[in-house]
Amino acid sequence: MPDTLTATSSAERPLSVVPDSACAHCGLPVGAFPVVGEDQAAFCCVGCSVVYGALRTAGLDARFYALREVDGSERTPARLPTASTLDLDDPTFRDQHTRPLGDGLRCTDLFVDGVHCAACVWLIERMPHVVDGVADARLDLGRGRLHLTFDSDAQLGPMQTWLAQFGYSVSAQRATGGGSRRAPSRAPPPPSAPPGRSAADPAPRPAGRP
Repeated sequence: MPDTLTATSSAERPLSVVPDSACAHCGLPVGAFPVVGEDQAAFCCVGCSVVYGALRTAGLDARFYALREVDGSERTPARLPTASTLDLDDPTFRDQHTRPLGDGLRCTDLFVDGVHCAACVWLIERMPHVVDGVADARLDLGRGRLHLTFDSDAQLGPMQTWLAQFGYSVSAQRATGGGSRRAPSRAPPPPSAPPGRSAADPAPRPAGRP
């Protein structure tokens, strides 16, 4: 994670950075207190600065931002994921959320939070080229669902860490056909009998009828 990016006050802001300047990552206005990098790139928040630095370090920035320019989707600031409680290498996760494919491979489906454009799809599907043990990655953008194929003996923690540096977090795919069942409905209790008469007694006939 780059350590050359620091938040500056309006007094310390370089003269070229005005509040209406576009964030180098998301394109939104940087505001009165931008985060400015060593290369004088300005950002609207720390999240955007960190993701921008990670993309440049990985050599993925040129293609990523080119795709964003032609995508036309709504721009949003990057959000750094909080510490995840999901351990993808826990045996319980492997038993419940992965399945064998044969030929030494397994697969899993995960939800990815933070994806919103074609550039995100391209970036995430680059995983097999940069993360050891990942054989294939396919992202359904509309559902935010990642289908991941990996070597059976591979650790998935590095994949989770790789995604986090770009602002993406993952959660386990929900089980299909799940959901809580409703308790069976009960028949309403019989009406209470009037005083002096048992509920088992026949109801009195209306007056005037035989």
